[in-house]
Amino acid sequence: MSRDRLDRVLPLLPAFVALADTGQVTAAADALGVPQPTLTRSLQRAGSILGVALYEKSGRGVRLTPAGEAFLPFAREALRNVEAGMAAAAAPLRGRVAVAFQNVLGEDLVPALIRAFRADHPGVEFTLAQGSRAHCLELLRSSRADVAFLSPPPADDVFAVVRIGADELVVIVSRAHRLAGRTTVRLKELAGEPFVLMAAGFGLRSTVQELLNGAGIQPTISFEGQDIHTMVGLVAADLGVTIVPRRDYPATVRALGIHDVRAERQIVLAHPADRPLGTAAEAFRSLVATRGPGIAARAFLGAPA
Repeated sequence: MSRDRLDRVLPLLPAFVALADTGQVTAAADALGVPQPTLTRSLQRAGSILGVALYEKSGRGVRLTPAGEAFLPFAREALRNVEAGMAAAAAPLRGRVAVAFQNVLGEDLVPALIRAFRADHPGVEFTLAQGSRAHCLELLRSSRADVAFLSPPPADDVFAVVRIGADELVVIVSRAHRLAGRTTVRLKELAGEPFVLMAAGFGLRSTVQELLNGAGIQPTISFEGQDIHTMVGLVAADLGVTIVPRRDYPATVRALGIHDVRAERQIVLAHPADRPLGTAAEAFRSLVATRGPGIAARAFLGAPA
């Protein structure tokens, strides 16, 4: 059946099934709550579209023709499917989504996205795991996470990604530092400074390392950490400088913009490309794809709303 014929016959199925159930045009019209002439026209239109007679008079009632008998089970199934679809659409979404994320993204972006999702789907539960970028990717590979929030994006094409936005990176120095009176800095001005950096395996470490390499800086690393707040605390104690996402940091440090290069990190939601997401996880992925950039812009300080 062509799409045009299908579109025209589908609205007429309730009339045909009601006629089959009651065996009378008047009773079928009463069952559907429509005038008898309306029901009769619907039945005639259905037969005309299909090109066959679906019923014939039989005594004081009607009976289905062989064509009508053949058509009836499919008409019933179509109506059952529509009713089941309506019930599924009306039912609250339930399930569990396993989310992995790099540590710093758990401070603002991930909570904001989950809050937005739970506002529409309060019945969905979340399992959260945080850690390094390498740890998040391993959770995806081993199916212990449905999705992961990462930066930088994975280069391996076994992962599909939804791009969310860019997070500005800034230089953090202590209040006593020689650059503390500035609002911006060139990366080359940091040559010779001791650095407090994320440990190897964390996404921020590789992003910062690329920035420093581009500026021709081989950093002297005074401390490595796994938590930005600890790193900022070390900087506040004048034990080095660091490069981290722009946030609302304590007054014991100063955040300096980087104005000679584009200093940012791309943030994505990643999931395995070779297996489908569950219903709840797919709904969450869809929200991130449609609303994630706007939510990220509001979550990250200094980003345009």
